[in-house]
Amino acid sequence: VIQYHTKIVQESPRAPCHFPHAEMTEVYVSMDFEALNPVFGAINVGMVAAKENGVRIARLSVNMSLPEGERPDPRTLEWFQKPENAAAFESCTTDPKPPMEAMVAIRDFINGLQRHGKVVLVAYPTIFDGTMLYNYWFRYLGHPMGGKGPFFPIIDIRSFAAGKLGISYFDAQKHKALRRFMPDRARFPHTHCGLDDAEEQLELFLNLLRFRPGGAQGGAQGGAQGGSL
Repeated sequence: VIQYHTKIVQESPRAPCHFPHAEMTEVYVSMDFEALNPVFGAINVGMVAAKENGVRIARLSVNMSLPEGERPDPRTLEWFQKPENAAAFESCTTDPKPPMEAMVAIRDFINGLQRHGKVVLVAYPTIFDGTMLYNYWFRYLGHPMGGKGPFFPIIDIRSFAAGKLGISYFDAQKHKALRRFMPDRARFPHTHCGLDDAEEQLELFLNLLRFRPGGAQGGAQGGAQGGSL
């Protein structure tokens, strides 16, 4: 188990992200960005890594300040400042790191998972969280592979579900066909804090991953939990 903490490792921010080529098991990393605008507005990032059996390997939560010159989207800021969202906003904006430091922490977190297997990111949806990671990575860290090879392997949960279940992408929503795969809200609440929401969507993905059409489902109330972090 990776013992991850908030100390930022001081090293070159443009060190590439290395992916091993040997046959290894996959490590699924659910990521969730909370943001005040859709391009460079990230204020919080949560990541949770697990094997297929559901055992957690590591978690990361980091708050970041907006880049210089960036402004919040007024409607998004208004939404976060509603009483019911105040706790999430406070959590996502406490002790923010500069974007460079936050991205170094994210890079080091992902690199630290390589010894456990091949890293595959998962998001709901990739068009938002994947694009956010892509934009920030290139702006602050450069090319993730040092200019060689592809970017991160990443799975869009809705697209994965549509293919796995043989349904329309538009039916592959949490309140529609995915309802039976959603984890127990008491154990995996959706709080609009990156770490909590990453946990919820990871459990959704693992339930879908373990599902066998015509056979037993991997359990919609959450898989095995383990690992002291």
